[in-house]
Amino acid sequence: MSYINGYSAEETARLDHQHGAYKAMLHGKLFSSRVRDAAARGEVKRVLDVGTGTGIWCYDALAELHALSGSQGQVIVGTDVVENEQWKAHSGPGRVFVQADLNDEAGMLKIAKEHGPFDVVSARLLSVAIKEGKWETFMQTLSKLLRPGGFVQLLEIDAINSHSCPTHAGQTYREGAEALIVPHALYRVSGCDPHCSPRLAERLRRSGFVGVTNELIYGDSHDVNADGSRTLNKAVDEWMQRTNEHLKPIFLKVRQLPHYKALLDRLPPWILELTDGRPEALLKDEAEYDDFARRHEKRWREDPAWHCAINVAVGQKAVI
Repeated sequence: MSYINGYSAEETARLDHQHGAYKAMLHGKLFSSRVRDAAARGEVKRVLDVGTGTGIWCYDALAELHALSGSQGQVIVGTDVVENEQWKAHSGPGRVFVQADLNDEAGMLKIAKEHGPFDVVSARLLSVAIKEGKWETFMQTLSKLLRPGGFVQLLEIDAINSHSCPTHAGQTYREGAEALIVPHALYRVSGCDPHCSPRLAERLRRSGFVGVTNELIYGDSHDVNADGSRTLNKAVDEWMQRTNEHLKPIFLKVRQLPHYKALLDRLPPWILELTDGRPEALLKDEAEYDDFARRHEKRWREDPAWHCAINVAVGQKAVI
């Protein structure tokens, strides 16, 4: 399995900042309310984190389980296709890391045999790792890793609706469109589904999971203080800056492909309307990308309406 962002010390640092940003936008809760309730009842002992990256999620998630259950002894296993240099730092009692490709069913089942079956399988931000048409196969593999009644928790940013909130005047804005064009093109050139986030719950149902729920969370770039005032969240701010910088050379390379226009075939109607049906005319070179990055940064720092849409879908393996 390839990873569009590559593997480097810079990407490792970006992933840790990304975790901090998502943790802030989720108000410090890494587990959904249903999983948190099960953990409080002592029903969550073994957790698998698929596509764990640096492993920092496992570190924080284990602390959350301890706090919810009031006890210790839980184990979280993190897996990724490439061993990360931070695994050593994040290893410890209750935290285990195993190199495995999520597309290798035999390898994943071996983890379940050695460390499971699991009470919870968590998978986050894998939308650029799972090819279009492969989600059902992936979810069937997740089901095999769970005990009957166990939970699967999927989290994905909505690359169609995020950052696209209107201004106070009710008007869409150019940098909102550009902020969606970039990931849309990268999803499509990678053979992935830019609409995967809002489709998570339906895919869980089709894969045989029961009690499926979906929570749409609007992650904010600001914290709201007790007096109602707003303070820019530094974790979100830094992650957004790093992401724009990191995606720049990747996007500009894709931008030069002869079939670039065809990669933008699934954008939402409002972007087509805003661009007079020519979204490919935006972000045509490095100067325009840099101008977009400046305007985008100003928007998330100053506009209270800015948000990052996140879908969290949860289902349970049926008890037969």
